[in-house]
Amino acid sequence: MTGAEIQTLASSYVEGDKIEDADALRWINDFIHEPELVLEVFRKTAEQELEVSDTLTWYDRATGHLNIVQVLDSMNDKYRGPYELSYERDKIRFPIGDTFTITSIIQPTALAALTGTPDVNVIFHEACASYVAGKFRVWDDPDSEEGQRLIFEGINKAKQAGKLLQKQDLREHTRQVRDVWSQ
Repeated sequence: MTGAEIQTLASSYVEGDKIEDADALRWINDFIHEPELVLEVFRKTAEQELEVSDTLTWYDRATGHLNIVQVLDSMNDKYRGPYELSYERDKIRFPIGDTFTITSIIQPTALAALTGTPDVNVIFHEACASYVAGKFRVWDDPDSEEGQRLIFEGINKAKQAGKLLQKQDLREHTRQVRDVWSQ
């Protein structure tokens, strides 16, 4: 779904009231940047290759990289040794020199326009529409029970959808690799 399609669906949840474009865009981005969903549900990842030559140097982590889920060494083996993260978690250092591939959870890219598609799996788009509808109701009335219910419903739908993505494919001759999440 595009952002505009999510906006239309959200409007249908609030009896067809018009959700303004700027509001829809802001609330879609609020949804895809909801901290609990970013870390536990969306699990969008990216890799950073880091060549460590000095074990006393703090190296910059890639911008937007959050929790580390896996580190591979130059032999492409899982690195099980220690590493340190700075307090802000934006720098890292290793006690050995090597080239490491660091896989981290990242925040989805913000939606720039409603003509685009949110940077999350399509399975989360309906949940996003519920969330946007709830934000619309709460924007008009901060005490709106319907708004709170719709926001809660959107977050719960996303969590349920995330559980579906974690289930193993049961077709014959398939294999699911879970190693990235086993730390």
